[in-house]
Amino acid sequence: EQDVYFVRITPDCNANGIHDGDDIASGHSSDVNANGIPDECETDCAAISKFRATCRTGVLRAKVRSTLAEGTILHVDNNGDVQPMTIATDGRGKVKWTGQTGPHTLTLTECPEHTRDVACN
Repeated sequence: EQDVYFVRITPDCNANGIHDGDDIASGHSSDVNANGIPDECETDCAAISKFRATCRTGVLRAKVRSTLAEGTILHVDNNGDVQPMTIATDGRGKVKWTGQTGPHTLTLTECPEHTRDVACN
């Protein structure tokens, strides 16, 4: 005799109890870019008005200005070292890395069109 267990893993980004694919197929959620993720679960990249990257004395900083809601979490990729950035009430967010040298490319993973190159000397 053998016990058999099934684990159902279903994406439900909006936590409405319905599989994201079913949300989209039924028309309950829209998916304008046809990537299989309901639009309400994606970051509004147009709400990001500024993405800056600076490096001084080995301290690399990334800053965002936006109209994103407070508590929105973005992820900043620094050459593979990803840190979360939480948007504050004023729509701004920031992260920093210390001990940095050489060239760096910083990208907002949710909005890859927001990429900055910076050199740390």
